[in-house]
Amino acid sequence: MDTVALDAPASAAITSTVGALSDRELLRQTGTLVRHERHLQGAVIDHLTEIEARRLYLQRGCSSLFDYATISIFVNTVMFCFLNQSPVIALATP
Repeated sequence: MDTVALDAPASAAITSTVGALSDRELLRQTGTLVRHERHLQGAVIDHLTEIEARRLYLQRGCSSLFDYATISIFVNTVMFCFLNQSPVIALATP
């Protein structure tokens, strides 16, 4: 598994100032946010894959990785289905 730095995007106040951005800056920041989102989704898949491999969800009282993800850490079920494209996570879905 790759090591991932979990730093926030460079401009943490993006959402509070979005209306004040120029057209050019809005488009630039949107692209940056999408790249950050993709990177974070990959990190989430890596972490969930490792949680599944170690069966750590059992320690949290969950019978499956799906239950852990959707009940304990509140991953949206639609997002879990998207993340479920990972072969290891696909095996963990009830």
